Amino acid sequence: MKRPFLALWILSLSWALICGCSTAESGKQHASIAPAPVQPAPPSQAAAPSTPPVAVYTPAVAVSGSAEATTTEQNRIVEFRINAPDATKAYLAGEFNGWSETDLPMTKQANGDWTASVALKPGHYQYKFIVDDKWTPDPKNPDKTDDGYGGFNSVVNVPESGNAQ
Repeated sequence: MKRPFLALWILSLSWALICGCSTAESGKQHASIAPAPVQPAPPSQAAAPSTPPVAVYTPAVAVSGSAEATTTEQNRIVEFRINAPDATKAYLAGEFNGWSETDLPMTKQANGDWTASVALKPGHYQYKFIVDDKWTPDPKNPDKTDDGYGGFNSVVNVPESGNAQ
């Protein structure tokens, strides 16, 4: 007679573990068991995998046809330059920044030149300066193309190596 009772007790205990109940010694009384508090997982000691750095677009302005480009990974740094000593503000706009009128502010130099540097992949890019709200092609760059509005855009060639043209 002890074996059926033992089997019943084991079944009762198994059922209690499965459904979260507790059995009393008689196997007839059930009480709810409060779940143990969940401890938050300790912070991982391993650093989260870092995402690759996104190329940061740094403003550049004033492009010279002979501006020198230096290698930075696959991009080249091109310095744009325009002489406008009386200007109060200047920006660079082009294909490389969606022709934004304010993305690339230029920095005024003591000699009256406005400059900025832009990291560009090798290729051809059209651009203009916006000097005191007036769109102006690069006066020192002979490479120009029709802008579709009766004027011209300047063109810079960013080569694989050597100088920007």
